[in-house]
Order: sequence, then C-alpha cells, then structure tokens
Amino acid sequence: SLDDNLIEDLSIYPNPTTDIIHLNIDFSLDYTVYNSIGQKISEGSTDRDIDISGFQSGVYYIRFKKDNLNTIRKVIKN
Repeated sequence: SLDDNLIEDLSIYPNPTTDIIHLNIDFSLDYTVYNSIGQKISEGSTDRDIDISGFQSGVYYIRFKKDNLNTIRKVIKN
C-alpha cells in the first residue's frame, strides 16, 4: 500500500525524472524497484541516489527498507 509510510521523512526528487533519483536522507536504505505491474526490476542499497537511466519510460514503485521500517514511493520516469 502507498499509505505504509513508516519512514515518514523520506523524500525523493526530482519526480518525474529522466535518470537519477535523489533521496533526502543521511543513512543507508535497502530498496527494491518494481514496475507498474509488480515485477521486480532492480534492488540494492543507497544513502543518496538511485540511477534509473537504464529503465524505460513509465511508472515505478520503490520499496525502501531500514531495519523493520519500510515505505513505498511512486516514481515517474520520462
């Protein structure tokens, strides 16, 4: 659910984007990127940026996890 906002202070920008998503955090998060039909596209760990330049244009959902907290953000790639 998009309402599971357990990491409330997490912002991503710019959105929509063409290549790099920046995060407003100063700690490391695990992430998983899903396409609009729920297929896992990518996963990793980051403390600042996620490169989606290799993705096709469309809508993606990124699940962020830190310890037992998580949240999902919607991203539009132009």
